[in-house]
Parts: sequence; structure tokens; C-alpha cells
Amino acid sequence: MQDMIDVATDQYISSDKLAVLAANNDKKIRCAVAANPSTPSEVLVRLARSENKWIQCGVATNRSTSPDTLAQLSESVDFAVRTNARRNPSNQLNNNIMASSGDNVSREM
Repeated sequence: MQDMIDVATDQYISSDKLAVLAANNDKKIRCAVAANPSTPSEVLVRLARSENKWIQCGVATNRSTSPDTLAQLSESVDFAVRTNARRNPSNQLNNNIMASSGDNVSREM
């Protein structure tokens, strides 16, 4: 399994292979795919819908995640997912969201 995780974290892996790995039953592999900046946006959208917060966190921290997907994750009930999405540099609204949010990130982290 570690070999598959190593493959899933490889930034030079093909989009097709990442899409296949994103459908793997193992959540650790899907999490690695979610955090890989080479993962295609349509795969990130699908992974963002996962019920697993660690997979959602991987998508939320991925600099290749679209602003639309980050906006959705910014409304998550999970603090870590919400905060990571709001802090992602690709989130065009991250400064406005953090400024207007009731989350006190520095205190809670």
C-alpha cells in the first residue's frame, strides 16, 4: 500500500493514473491523491464530496483546487476542512472570509 501512496503523491504522475487512484477503496490513497497538485480539478471536485474529513482536508490544502470547490469547503461543518479551505492561497476570497468569519483560527489551533 505504501507504494501506491508514493505513486499518488508523485507530482509527475499522469492525470489518468491519479483519476484511477482517486477511486481506490483505501482512504489513505485517496487522501494522497486529494493533496497532489497534479490531480485534475474534476477529480478534486469528486474527492471534495467525500464524507471523510481527511480527504476533504487534502482537497482544501491543494493549491490546484478551484475557487468554487474551496468556497464549498469553506462552509464545511468541520473546523479543519473549513480553515484549510479558507487559508488556501487559491481561494480568491480567503482574506474576506477569514476577516468576516466568527472562527478565531489563531486561538483554536
